[in-house]
Amino acid sequence: MKTKLTLMPIILFCLLLTSCKSNETSDSNKVAQSEIYQSYFVEYDASQNEFEATASFRFGGENGTTLRLVDKSNVLYNNNTMSAQTSAWTGTSYIYKKNGAVGVEHTFFICKQ
Repeated sequence: MKTKLTLMPIILFCLLLTSCKSNETSDSNKVAQSEIYQSYFVEYDASQNEFEATASFRFGGENGTTLRLVDKSNVLYNNNTMSAQTSAWTGTSYIYKKNGAVGVEHTFFICKQ
């Protein structure tokens, strides 16, 4: 019984590590476009009157390595440039924040200048 109780935390820790998203970052010019997974998120906090749009790019699946856009590439949200944000916990993502109400239409555009 002691062996089972000792192994349980180790097994749970291993499951947690393998199910979490990667926080590694790689440059976008090193990955084929067909391998890139994209996710977009829009959030409005009415109590704070704050709006935030987030875009992230990964390869190797939904939980794979995050991508940093290079070669003068950037992401626009409703024609506003999104800022790159890199964190040791989540990797690289792109953020646009503002105070005020949110419109009905949300457009993300990836461009290379």
